[in-house]
Amino acid sequence: MCIPAGERHWRIPPTRKGENSRGPRARFGENRNISSVYATGGKSFPNVYSHKVYLKRVDIGAMTDWAEKRLLEVIGEEDEVVLAYVKGILQAGGSPEAKAIHVTLDGFLGAKTTGFVSSLWEVLLDAQQQSDGVPAALRQAVAAKRQAEGEAGAEAARRDAEAASRREAEAAAEARETARMAEAGARREEPSRERDRRRDNQHGRDRRRHRSESESSGERRRRRREREKDRRDIDRGRERD
Repeated sequence: MCIPAGERHWRIPPTRKGENSRGPRARFGENRNISSVYATGGKSFPNVYSHKVYLKRVDIGAMTDWAEKRLLEVIGEEDEVVLAYVKGILQAGGSPEAKAIHVTLDGFLGAKTTGFVSSLWEVLLDAQQQSDGVPAALRQAVAAKRQAEGEAGAEAARRDAEAASRREAEAAAEARETARMAEAGARREEPSRERDRRRDNQHGRDRRRHRSESESSGERRRRRREREKDRRDIDRGRERD
């Protein structure tokens, strides 16, 4: 039975010919169970449906992967609606009803419903008997997947460590380059400071020399004036004589 994707829903499939069209409860009757309803179409449920499944004992991740793969085999293509329904049942927890799941999926899977739901229930029953919740038939595949995930995680961690190491090396190289440039700048500034220091010293020496020369010149003038005064005094004494 093929139903357009836009018209798919999770209600019980549309009314068949000869059935009451007032809805599921009127069609099936308030006091009639799902098994008797399904039997009205000349069908019956597999015996495996009578066993209870407790999802808290099951590894939901492993079962979700199994359901996705199994649905692809049954339908022949990816069906996001059906897959979302099955995943929702598994992730909801509790103790789902196999017959209700069968009736809901019958509108989507048709004749393939019994095969899919029966295999699903058998795998779930096996899973809840295992200590880790992984069915024996899937143990090897789950172990391989987890190993691959572990290797992928280790590889990702290694890449992250390498990236962190590269960032640290780049930061250290940048710090060294900054220090080198600062040192080069200081070396470039050192000759300039040295020239300024020598110029200041030279100016100081020049000022001291000018001051000394000024003092010496004044002293020579003073002595010259004294000598001239002495000569004038001598000349005056001679004239008096």
